[in-house]
Amino acid sequence: MTKINRLTVAIIGAGSTLQDNIQDKLAGSYNAMGLRKLQSDLFNVNAIKSELQGADLAVFSYPVAFPAARLSQAHLPEMTVLAADSFTRAARETNLKKIIYLKPDGGIPSDSPAEVEKILQTSGIPVKTLPLPSTLFEVSKVFSDRTAGVRSIQRVRLTYGKDAEWTAFYNLNWLNRMASPLINIKWRGSSCEIHTRFLSHPLLVLQYSSDASSSNRTVFRIAGGLLAADSSGRLEFCQVPNDDCIIAIHGYRPSLPWFVYKYSQAMIHLLVMKLFKKHTERMT
Repeated sequence: MTKINRLTVAIIGAGSTLQDNIQDKLAGSYNAMGLRKLQSDLFNVNAIKSELQGADLAVFSYPVAFPAARLSQAHLPEMTVLAADSFTRAARETNLKKIIYLKPDGGIPSDSPAEVEKILQTSGIPVKTLPLPSTLFEVSKVFSDRTAGVRSIQRVRLTYGKDAEWTAFYNLNWLNRMASPLINIKWRGSSCEIHTRFLSHPLLVLQYSSDASSSNRTVFRIAGGLLAADSSGRLEFCQVPNDDCIIAIHGYRPSLPWFVYKYSQAMIHLLVMKLFKKHTERMT
């Protein structure tokens, strides 16, 4: 392979130390390669697709180095599964020739490395899995110092024969029934307003994003409301291969002071998600 025709490789999710090890490993096998690390939101399909343009190969490493959130209600396995799903959806729309998956060789006490591999294989792009020795990473150090808003990622069971789109709208209708009469939900076209009986203005406004949604990944933009400081957040329902649905909030910035939010709204959200998880398990 000549320098002029060298391949371009995108490295997804690796921290700086791990990236150096990946670069050394690939350079020995593939000669001089153009290596670049994706810096985009690893849960945002369109952002990943934009950065994959021009890449011939992509390396997806486990664990993933995610930016730190100011408040996180998420565990690393679910975060990585969702990032793998986002990457896979983006990769389908690029000209990647191969995906190299660096799978941890021990050190991860969960089934998510195998689940990530299964998700990557659904891209239709050849996947080469290589073992990543546990000495090359430390799970406790995969987070960077950058801070964002709230991240919450929860996993529930899909109802038999249903998909993420059905789960998204069912979840909102279930919330309307479960929290009545304290909470009620009003639909205005593709916009969902979450109200409380004590206030005239909505607590949250969710705008269905038709251009970013499909039957197995449904996206709402957190467009406003009394509890939202801005419209930067989004709510997603993502179907993964083992018939689970991952419900995630990304980049949400609450209008409440952080101390108040942490011990009120955030705790209520976790309680609601636990109740919905139990509800879906009974349905299954």
